[in-house]
Amino acid sequence: MADELAARLGNINRGLDLKALFQAEQVMKTITYIMLAIFMVAATLLFYIFDRNVEIVNRPSEQQAASKNSETTGSDVVPALQFVTPHDNDFTSLSATPQTPEQLASSDPETIAHSKAIAFFNSPAFKSAETVNAAYLNYEGIVSRDALEMSFSNNDFNQLVNAIKNADKNSASFELEATLEQHLLRTLSSKVFDESYSCAGSVCALTFKAMQPEQNVESVKDFTTSYTFTNISQDDTGVYIYKAIFIQTTDPSNLQIQ
Repeated sequence: MADELAARLGNINRGLDLKALFQAEQVMKTITYIMLAIFMVAATLLFYIFDRNVEIVNRPSEQQAASKNSETTGSDVVPALQFVTPHDNDFTSLSATPQTPEQLASSDPETIAHSKAIAFFNSPAFKSAETVNAAYLNYEGIVSRDALEMSFSNNDFNQLVNAIKNADKNSASFELEATLEQHLLRTLSSKVFDESYSCAGSVCALTFKAMQPEQNVESVKDFTTSYTFTNISQDDTGVYIYKAIFIQTTDPSNLQIQ
């Protein structure tokens, strides 16, 4: 009887020991999980702090960025240019596009002349019949050398013709242009082509082409009493190109240019 009781007590004690051991294992697992979670949180926090510090160190300030951008672009940075409206007759200072002194110096004379001519044709000088007159003649009746040079320096003489054509014209302009038209029909041969002409105020511009020298070219100017300025050239294909500016006057012998 005593032995049986002792055996039962032994079994109970072993059961209690196993239960205590199992509970201890559960506690250790819980502690391990908690420690692992704390470690992961700490590691994540440390990584975030380190990453932010690296970003702050590597990020340039606004002043540094502006300085770096200035160093990169260097001479490519061109300050904004502004135009000051010149006097109506000061056409030599006009330019087709804003250009720095370095750009002007590097441009060939033909390019500069072309730019001035385009600016001249697009200037207020061709606003009306009165302004066209003022562009080519001053108040003393002296012809502007600059206006003539810019007019003939442009390869496409039609741009001058179109500038005069787009000016606001008075009745005298239309009458002069009609007289020129009738004179051309009577004077020029049928071999002439690509005629283009227009008049505004006392000024007329004319251009045409021909496969051979036009025999009656000298008679063209006789449509009115005028100062006559002409240029005849040949293109690469051998076609003759005739350009002329007529400025109506009462006495062509009084011609003065400056």
